[in-house]
Amino acid sequence: MIIFYYRDCEEAARLAQLDGGTFDAQYQITVFVCVNTQSGRVVPERMCADREKPKIQRKECPLLVCPSRWLASDWSECVPTCGSGLRQRTVYCVQQQENHSINVLDKYCLAEKKPPSSESCVSKSCGTWDPGELCRWHRL
Repeated sequence: MIIFYYRDCEEAARLAQLDGGTFDAQYQITVFVCVNTQSGRVVPERMCADREKPKIQRKECPLLVCPSRWLASDWSECVPTCGSGLRQRTVYCVQQQENHSINVLDKYCLAEKKPPSSESCVSKSCGTWDPGELCRWHRL
């Protein structure tokens, strides 16, 4: 006999994170599997070959069940290390789930302005080099 189970929105998001991906859309997916009704175990599909397998069903979950927000990493060091330069950081759009957060596409954080991922910076003075110093060293 064929029975079905589904993966809910949060589980689908968690699976996307485990694969190292960014979770794009939130879907509830109904997946049909072949199950031995006596043991309750999933069996190979060929065991249900005499039955028509229903199509996988997918429906979009309510968008932004949990609010999304921007999260930024720490700033990098100023490059170059002297004078005017640039420092950078990574900015993510994240959505808080029950006890963890997941990366989602930037479009889910459009309610807030995205923080900058780079900015100008000024490091210590580069100092000046006096070519005469080199000549003095050679005379010694």
